[in-house]
Amino acid sequence: MGKRIQIQELIAISKSGEVLQSHVKEWRGQTWHVSRGKTEGNRVERMAVHITNLANEASIAHATRGSDPESVLVTRLILNEFSLYTKDSPLSLSEYKLFIKKIYAVTSTLPPDIHLLLATVPVLWSDHSVHNCALYIQSPLAIGGQPTIHHFAKEHASTADFRYTMKKRV
Repeated sequence: MGKRIQIQELIAISKSGEVLQSHVKEWRGQTWHVSRGKTEGNRVERMAVHITNLANEASIAHATRGSDPESVLVTRLILNEFSLYTKDSPLSLSEYKLFIKKIYAVTSTLPPDIHLLLATVPVLWSDHSVHNCALYIQSPLAIGGQPTIHHFAKEHASTADFRYTMKKRV
C-alpha cells in the first residue's frame, strides 16, 4: 500500500488584483468594465515578484509542517479568482509567455510537493478576445527536476467577470 497523502492548503486572498485601481473603470449592471488603456511597464516583473514571495511562503510553510515518514505532505497555495488581474489592460500573449517563463524559473527551485494555483490572469488572445487564464503548477518531483505547468483558459466571460473594452475614438 502506498503512502497516505496529506494536503496543507494556503489561501492568499486579494480582492481583485490591480484592476480596481484603474482610473478608467465603470460599473455597468453587474460588471466592472475597464477601458483598455496604456499598459504600465514592468507589470510582468511585479507579478513575478509577487508570485515569488508567495511561493517562498509556501515553501516555508511546507518545511515548517514537518514530515511524517508514513505520509506525503502536499502544500497547495491557492489564489482566488481575479487576483492577478492587471490594472488597465490584459496581458499580451508575449507578456503571458514571459510570465510563465518567470514562474517556471521560480518553481524550479521549490522543494517537491508544492503546488500553486494561480488564478486568474487576463490575456489578450490573437483574435482580440480576452481569456481568463489560470495556471496550476506542481514543483519538481525531485530536486533539480522540472516543474509541471498546466494552463487553463476561459474565453466566455460570466456576468460577474471584469471586462476590458476598447476605448472609443472621438
